[in-house]
Amino acid sequence: MHLDLESRVLLSLIAKSSFDKNVEFLQNDEKVEDVNWEKVYTESVHQTVVLFASDAISPYRNYIPEEILGKWIAYSGKIFSTNMFVTNYQNELVNFLDNNDYKYIILKGLSSSSYYEKPDLRMLGDVDFLIENDRKEEIAYKIQNVLKYNLYTDLDHICHITMTRGKAAIEMHFEIPGIPHGENGEYVRQYIKNILDDTQNIDMPDCKFTAPSHLYHGVIILLHMLHHMSSEGLGLRHLCDWGAFVNKTANMDFWSDEFIPFLKQINLLKYASVMASVCYKYMGIDMPESLPIADDDICEEMINEILHSGNFGNKDEQYQQSGLLVSEHGKDGVGKSTFSVLLGQLDSAVKLHWPWLKKWKILLPFAYVYFALKYCWKVLTGKRPSLTSLMPEANRRKELYKKLEIYEDSK
Repeated sequence: MHLDLESRVLLSLIAKSSFDKNVEFLQNDEKVEDVNWEKVYTESVHQTVVLFASDAISPYRNYIPEEILGKWIAYSGKIFSTNMFVTNYQNELVNFLDNNDYKYIILKGLSSSSYYEKPDLRMLGDVDFLIENDRKEEIAYKIQNVLKYNLYTDLDHICHITMTRGKAAIEMHFEIPGIPHGENGEYVRQYIKNILDDTQNIDMPDCKFTAPSHLYHGVIILLHMLHHMSSEGLGLRHLCDWGAFVNKTANMDFWSDEFIPFLKQINLLKYASVMASVCYKYMGIDMPESLPIADDDICEEMINEILHSGNFGNKDEQYQQSGLLVSEHGKDGVGKSTFSVLLGQLDSAVKLHWPWLKKWKILLPFAYVYFALKYCWKVLTGKRPSLTSLMPEANRRKELYKKLEIYEDSK
């Protein structure tokens, strides 16, 4: 396993705090004194796993410079404060939905937190929730008028609308994110048609809410992870969400009875297996017997890819922007030509920013030209990298992702 010492330290800290697993990070003649703790801390920030790491550093406090330890503790305090803020406005939202008898589930966020050994250590962002599609206008109207949120995106968005109130942000979904195109997408929609009825009640110290069943939670976070991997970039937080889910449910029957057949049907079994195996090999999680363990080489490539990316590709702008040429957010795998991917990205951008064009399709060609020229202007003014400069990184990523056989027919 060819990872530098600091990466191994970070993964070992995450394994202990997130999964209660002891993973040795020293190799050969290495000593704890050799660890560059500033590098470990910085990487935990890039990967948005600061709390996971800081929770497990107690045995090594004597080796960590006071300055680094101080920054770690201070930043952890800020994240705890943010987590409490998000939890509070989610509680308000959940009470509103329950009091009005609206069906809903919390997507990702605190639903993912509930799978960890210590749920309060997962860093939270905004609140994503799924509601009934045919009631989206009614619910959006009431949230704006009762909870005083402002509409941030149009109601015609492809799968969600965003509403904000000061620093609070909620995403109201009427379809789960990351559903693929074509027949696979139609199969997924049919498969999860009862997602708002097959739920579980989560009771955590600071909040109570309705979450998807284990099966549907697995579908949600796997598609979400694939979406980010194939676009701006996947970080350790997303990988750990998958690892926490796999670890907690490893001995449950739904894997062999329902989830594995689903993964085979849409050709995501190898992808799910590789990502779980990365967590198994580097962070010691438990694996379901029915989920194959991937070989060391592909797991090593994937963990290095994630460490290179950072959360949402935040470690490297070139990497982040290369997602434009890799895939249309993972919805078709990586089998399309670069030109086809670009056309798909252009079409998605136009319909995202100007959803009213769906009713005025005759104007679409003009919109494509406008958005293409707008991008070219940003390249000329240095606000965006050129497509040619992104090509090498995009090609490298595509070659790696092809090994995962995403949405490909079984061989």
